[in-house]
Amino acid sequence: MLTCSKKRLHILYERGVDIVVAERFTSEYMKMEYADFIKTYLVEKFDAKYVCAGFNYHFGYKGLGNTESLQRTLRKIWHKRYILQSVRLLKNLCLALF
Repeated sequence: MLTCSKKRLHILYERGVDIVVAERFTSEYMKMEYADFIKTYLVEKFDAKYVCAGFNYHFGYKGLGNTESLQRTLRKIWHKRYILQSVRLLKNLCLALF
């Protein structure tokens, strides 16, 4: 979302999001490899039960992580978690599917 933080939080709240975590984008954060991001944040810090990423999602150092690498890495780590697949419905609307 390319909006100010306050407006973004309001939009998320209106859509039923309970918790939002905002991380400062530091040079260390920027240089984190995608597998390290998955392990450090999704698995260890947040203990995520579900993960949904958009069809064109890229993350990690130099944007090398994508939805395929996210699924591949999480399947190696998780046994009873769900990776949601996002389907593009309209220009800016995605639906998460199990």
